[in-house]
Amino acid sequence: MREIRYILVNFPTNLGDTILSFPAFDLIKENYPSSEIDAIVSSKTENFLSYHKFINQIFIYEKRWRIKEKIAFLKRLRKKYDLMVDFKNSFLPFLLRIKKHTPVIRRFSKDIHAKDRYLKIVENLVKKRKISLKAEFVLDEERKNFWYSLNLDNAVFVAPSSNSSLKRYPPHELEELLSFLSSKKKVILLGSKKDSSLYRQISLSSVINLMGKTSFLDVWFLLKNFACICICVDSSILHLASYLNIPTVALFGPTQEEIYGPYSEKSVVIRKNLKCAPCKNSTCPYSGECMKISADRVVEAVEKILKE
Repeated sequence: MREIRYILVNFPTNLGDTILSFPAFDLIKENYPSSEIDAIVSSKTENFLSYHKFINQIFIYEKRWRIKEKIAFLKRLRKKYDLMVDFKNSFLPFLLRIKKHTPVIRRFSKDIHAKDRYLKIVENLVKKRKISLKAEFVLDEERKNFWYSLNLDNAVFVAPSSNSSLKRYPPHELEELLSFLSSKKKVILLGSKKDSSLYRQISLSSVINLMGKTSFLDVWFLLKNFACICICVDSSILHLASYLNIPTVALFGPTQEEIYGPYSEKSVVIRKNLKCAPCKNSTCPYSGECMKISADRVVEAVEKILKE
């Protein structure tokens, strides 16, 4: 059997899906510890994956490229790799003439979790099925020291927003939740600069507001080192908290928790009991009623998990 010295991994386009593929990627590294791994990434994941310790080199690929750019990309990578892990199920393994690769025909049961779909994709390429490795990222010492200086130990992290407006936790409910939590614990609010403007009308004086002040690399470091629990909607932060096995309270509305829910050892999903949810739609005729989950329910779930 030919030695697997060079591996190419084609990661999903979006950050959330990429994080869901991490357990499968860990399994590849576990089974090929001496192999050099390069990665094809998108502009959405480049800034995060470029700091991944398992990855030797990244190559950016964009679907919108012209034919000439795509051909140049293929020529650059052709005949270099012994194995390709294609999480996107593209034609790249054939275009790059890589003989050993993940299967093209993929069949999954309807409600299999997204993380487990990626694990099934690589199952025929591995012998060891138990994962002992976990991704590590390089954060510079100055940035680490800055976060350590804030004394954030044992904090509650709240990530109320998502790229999809339908999955966001409403401002009124968030304000009530933060008011109660901050009277008991140190509370850190995570999100983008856009999220900061979305919640600008509520009082955030009682919490440490990091919206728009962190990279996703920072979020990884903060959750890994300081979180006692994470409260979040269906988002990339939820998937990262699950990957890091952080106790999680997940607030779900239009999406299915069976496919995208938390998988931390201590986790719970809260949703409103509505006939229309989960709808899996991109628009809502009911003003996002499914995400109007009372703060009391969230607090109750948090207290229960922290007592376990």
